[in-house]
Amino acid sequence: MRTVWASLVFGVVSSSASAELFYTTYPRDGSDYLATVDTSTGQVSEIGSLGVGLGLGPLAWDSTNDVLFGVGFGSGLLYEIEPTTAAVTPRGAPNTPSTTALAYDPVRDELYAARNSGVLMSQLYRVDRTSGAYDPVGAVGGAATSLVYSANADTLLFSSPFPEQLGAWNPDTGAQSILGNSLRFSGMAWNAGGDVLFGLGTSGSVPTDGLYSIDPTTGGATLVATLSQARFFAGLTAIPAPGAFGILLLSTAGALPRRRRPSP
Repeated sequence: MRTVWASLVFGVVSSSASAELFYTTYPRDGSDYLATVDTSTGQVSEIGSLGVGLGLGPLAWDSTNDVLFGVGFGSGLLYEIEPTTAAVTPRGAPNTPSTTALAYDPVRDELYAARNSGVLMSQLYRVDRTSGAYDPVGAVGGAATSLVYSANADTLLFSSPFPEQLGAWNPDTGAQSILGNSLRFSGMAWNAGGDVLFGLGTSGSVPTDGLYSIDPTTGGATLVATLSQARFFAGLTAIPAPGAFGILLLSTAGALPRRRRPSP
């Protein structure tokens, strides 16, 4: 029985290259659109309009409850998004505006957001997935254009636009530290195996036209593919493809034991 299980695990992990779908959003013709990104070719394939005008950008996949979340930049309103149709359902009421990034932490079972808070500054928040309310974490830090949870380091990683750097953001205290020089990423997401961090990035120029792999310890970025469309992308997240259920358990929830948020 032990041998059979080992073979099963190997089979799941070895197929991780096609085990997930990467999603992003971008504005076009007065509306925001949901699309997928092929990390092998850079092909951007449009799914449909999100139907809420402009400003619904940052994305995060709640792997515990299998929900794709997005948030409005101007309104701070949290949305549930149907990934196959781009249909959206508001969660709660408009809240904190100027939200630039969203990330889900499967260990703490928390949704986090970064919001502009002054010139080149951001505040980290926990977001209630039912009411959409924002709860600040720690003090204001450097600006962030994207967020992603790193299971290996048990921290949030963020992309800083000025200067272009990769940093770590403690999800319990809100303390930031810089890991190294990088590019400006409008979205970051891990593959299903948890061993490749991808980013939609650019250096100085916009719109974004490159898909990169990112070294999560130094910020070093390597071009993987030129995107089929150059757009003002906002957010990147990965969802397990149909039939790849076990992969998420290995790469996220199974990577670390579930932690409780420390008492204030």
